[in-house]
Amino acid sequence: MTEKEQGPLDVVFEQINEASKTMKLKSSVQTLLSHPKRKVEVSFPVEMDDGHMQLFKGYRTQHNDLLGPFKGGIRFHPSMSLEESQALGTWMTFKCALVQIPHGGAKGGVACDPSILSDRELRQVSRGYVEAFSDLFGPGRDVPAPDVYTDPKTMGIMMDTYSRLQAGMKRELLQENLL
Repeated sequence: MTEKEQGPLDVVFEQINEASKTMKLKSSVQTLLSHPKRKVEVSFPVEMDDGHMQLFKGYRTQHNDLLGPFKGGIRFHPSMSLEESQALGTWMTFKCALVQIPHGGAKGGVACDPSILSDRELRQVSRGYVEAFSDLFGPGRDVPAPDVYTDPKTMGIMMDTYSRLQAGMKRELLQENLL
């Protein structure tokens, strides 16, 4: 595989290997940095404006929480994948550690093209993602943030969904998603 064909995870592994050699890290530390604590892939349905049901793939990688709760963005992009989620979550761990933010790294997203989705469809994708990962999110556990093609409005919808789920309103959310 040439450099141009490398995926983001290949780059992460090269960086970890190079840093491990330079810093003379124990192999156990290198192993820990090379593997996320958790990576999850889900599928969730969204009823589209034309009435058909579409399945979307969602991803979340929680890389390392040694320094504190996970934190990291959620992106909506057609090329989003579990591999990209893992690479970005690893880099988030390093960024937090380097600037001494007491959080661990995480990253996630949905494989979708937000430019072709209506506002209602984007709202339902946002809600579906949070419903799928609600058991991972929360203060002291994993704090999501905006990233590529997500914004304060998206995060507001996600926070509303999370809050409603915490209040036991799953049935109402499911009905709203399907109406």
